[in-house]
Amino acid sequence: MAIMMPPQVPESCTSDGEREIFQRLKDDPETKDWTVLHSLDVADHRRQIWGEIDFVVIVPGKGVLCLEVKATHNLRREQGAWFYARDSAPDYGGPFKQASEAMHSIRGLLTREHRDLSAVIFYSAVIFPYVLFDEKSTEWHDWQVIDRNKFSSEPISQTINRILDLSRQHVA
Repeated sequence: MAIMMPPQVPESCTSDGEREIFQRLKDDPETKDWTVLHSLDVADHRRQIWGEIDFVVIVPGKGVLCLEVKATHNLRREQGAWFYARDSAPDYGGPFKQASEAMHSIRGLLTREHRDLSAVIFYSAVIFPYVLFDEKSTEWHDWQVIDRNKFSSEPISQTINRILDLSRQHVA
């Protein structure tokens, strides 16, 4: 069981997907020495005044994975824009850019204050817990995608460990 910060999902969290991911991270026996930060605000964001990371998963000996959750049931992309609901406004940045920029923001802050952390792998991924997502793009690696199939077919610890292993291989 991971150390969760905060220890419970705040009542203000309206995302069923975040609630489910929180519980899976907390209850997975393979996460017992992990620390997971939920809904971490990023005051010193690289590209905007303020940002937020849905989950920061700290895995000792492996690295840090920043997860963006898109718990939609109606995902579509058109001409570079992302739509997360039937009548939603377009998101021209997309969840992979959102996750990456937040990850780089927190990594930059931490490594400026603690130079010894510069050797730690930091990477990002996106979870689509309720939809299939098999699109390909130069904007992300296939292994940075956790869609409904991956989310429901294996323990979340296995998925996160694989992403961190592949990110380490990619960086090397």
